[in-house]
Amino acid sequence: MSITVESLPFKRTWLDDIIDELLHAPGGTDHVDAIVNRLMRTGRDLGKAPKETATRSINNYCRDAQDTDRVVTFPLFARVGPGTYKLLTYPNRPDLIEIRDIAFSDPAFQYVWGRFVDVMKHKHRAKWAGASQTSKLTVFVNGVVSESGALHYLFEEYAEIQKIAASVQLGTVSSAEDLAYSGVGRSKEEGALLSG
Repeated sequence: MSITVESLPFKRTWLDDIIDELLHAPGGTDHVDAIVNRLMRTGRDLGKAPKETATRSINNYCRDAQDTDRVVTFPLFARVGPGTYKLLTYPNRPDLIEIRDIAFSDPAFQYVWGRFVDVMKHKHRAKWAGASQTSKLTVFVNGVVSESGALHYLFEEYAEIQKIAASVQLGTVSSAEDLAYSGVGRSKEEGALLSG
């Protein structure tokens, strides 16, 4: 399994959906009403105020939104008319790695990412804090995801936690001692000794 930063299962956001809509619009330009109307046909939960949410999502990355004095660090859109926006990178998809919160649609990947971040913050606090999102994800892919044994072990740990959570919900785990026998949180060596 060959995984790259770009192929990680990132959780989709409003920004992803808006960019996709503008990539399919003529010239990468469209009115926010048309964007929202197309999004409504996708089955996505748009909440109670979809137009306002979409407009806010665009304005956060619009170089000339005219409704705020703040400077946009990552300009993705230009306002070309009232409620009408253009994707600045059209016809290409912009790289969102540096501006997105790192979240995964796959719960197991989210768990593994969380464990990885905890370790990196503990062992390399200053370096981690100053690293770009791309650097963090590259280290994650090269150090955890590409090491098939490490990824497999962490996915197994995640699966075990899910079993325990289900047991707790069903009332089959009755004590901390039951949890201690599960192996969750143990090192690979401890787990091997206990299971072998």
